[in-house]
Amino acid sequence: MDKERFFRLLDKQAAGLTSQDENQQIAEVFDRMQQRSVSWEMNAREEEAIQGRIKRRIDARLSESERRDPSVFTYWRLAASLLLVLGLGYLLIHQLSGDVSPVYLERSTGERQKARITLQDGSVVYLNTNSSIRFPEEFDQNSRKVVLEGEAFFEVMPEKERPFLVESNGIVTRVLGTSFNIKSAAANVEIMVKTGKVAVFHESVNDEQQLVLSPSQLARVNPLSREMTVEAVDAGEYLTWRAEKIAFDLVPFSEVLARLGTIYNLNIEVTGDPGTECLIKASYSNRNLYAVLSGLTNLVDFSYEKTAPGTLLVHYRGCKQ
Repeated sequence: MDKERFFRLLDKQAAGLTSQDENQQIAEVFDRMQQRSVSWEMNAREEEAIQGRIKRRIDARLSESERRDPSVFTYWRLAASLLLVLGLGYLLIHQLSGDVSPVYLERSTGERQKARITLQDGSVVYLNTNSSIRFPEEFDQNSRKVVLEGEAFFEVMPEKERPFLVESNGIVTRVLGTSFNIKSAAANVEIMVKTGKVAVFHESVNDEQQLVLSPSQLARVNPLSREMTVEAVDAGEYLTWRAEKIAFDLVPFSEVLARLGTIYNLNIEVTGDPGTECLIKASYSNRNLYAVLSGLTNLVDFSYEKTAPGTLLVHYRGCKQ
């Protein structure tokens, strides 16, 4: 039941016009409120209406008990009623203030797709292939936290009072407003800053023990040893996976495959003796790995197969004349 229908039923019930089934529906909503499983936003009038209805229900029950047996209307019964009012009031206030379990969403990509995701605060996430991100439908008042597996580029809306946090394999990246790339693997997590600054630290330590990165700096962090290294990189070259085209200028075939593995977040293994490697000079649209591989078969004699999630085996046989 949505909020509008609930309040229509409340008005109908106040006029004594609800059916037994409708009264049951209203009771079920109150039960859900008590269980804190309703996440409606309410204005002051709606809040007052519900609080008034709760109080009238309790008053009616107390009056009925007093009429049946005035002698048992003792202090403990009054105390119990007050506790009930306070308890429901507490639940309602925390319900209205947003103190409920957040609803989380998750987006994942496969080998043939990438994704652009706009978060509730206006920040934009570009998700690479074979990646996933988990985020709340609405951020809380103190921070904006998401969880990443794989690789993504972030364009974060600046909010000084509410930092943006990315947790990836135990490594936390914190920003206020900037653009950066994160690539997570079992062995290490890479954080590359394009604009602004970010702080990087392990989730199990004090965030004061952080590493601050500036534009065009790349940090590699080992989640187990917590070892961090930093180097300067060409941001444009590092973000090749986001480019519209992939170009190779007389690049050996083995290097082409290595670059494709990096761009599409895949482990590419090669069988066969390359001997004198083919040199590739070509340009392809950066949309689908298999479209690129199909184009390369015009230049190189090879076949490929998927052997495990995130792993591609290439059987190299030689150059084509």
